[in-house]
Amino acid sequence: RRARVRARGLGGGLVEDGGPSPPDLDDVDLMDLELRRAIRRSRGEAAEESPLDEIPRDEPRDRDDDDVDVDDDDDDDELDEDDEFCDDAFLAKYREARISELKEADAKKKHGEVIEISRDQWQREVNDASETCWVFVHLYQDHVTDCVALGRVMDELAPKHAAVKFVRIRATTAVEAWPDSNLPAVYLYRDGEMKHQLVGSRQISAGPPPFNVASVERKLLELGVVDAAAVRERDADAPPPP
Repeated sequence: RRARVRARGLGGGLVEDGGPSPPDLDDVDLMDLELRRAIRRSRGEAAEESPLDEIPRDEPRDRDDDDVDVDDDDDDDELDEDDEFCDDAFLAKYREARISELKEADAKKKHGEVIEISRDQWQREVNDASETCWVFVHLYQDHVTDCVALGRVMDELAPKHAAVKFVRIRATTAVEAWPDSNLPAVYLYRDGEMKHQLVGSRQISAGPPPFNVASVERKLLELGVVDAAAVRERDADAPPPP
């Protein structure tokens, strides 16, 4: 009987010459024992113990609470991941908006005074700078009375409207042979290009000459250069006149 079993592979096929190697002797002995157990059971005899009896077998079990808990845990993990994704997206948008606010606030703080520029600085100090704020350019001559008056007005306006960049350049430095009759002249730049050209005192201020801080500020309000809300807030905080 052993020879017959040994002549078969583990898969039950006969071993041909040059075929697969026969099973190990331990495997053959185990298979032989199982065969004897089957014969004894068929005769109604007690079957001898088999090492296979000691091998634990997987038993089917009903779906219990543990299985449900595992699935629920997986669902909870997916929900947590979705919540984390939503939180990350919200924080990213909030961070972007906050950075934009800080940049605007920083732009409002970086000016506050009138600076003198030369012709070769025009591109950087005027065109390029106007990408982030309004730029107020004053063409002047020292001997023109209204230019002197506008210079004083600018000195007061610059710290009040620090979000606007105030610069000045001598007229003949900007354009050779610029006529005094076209002074004072103001150019207002935004987004890299000139938006408004104001020539003469009557165009620069909103009110009768001589112009002052209030009349020039009103003109800038009309053109949208300065923030109306900021002007109202500042005026509300100002002490009443004596």
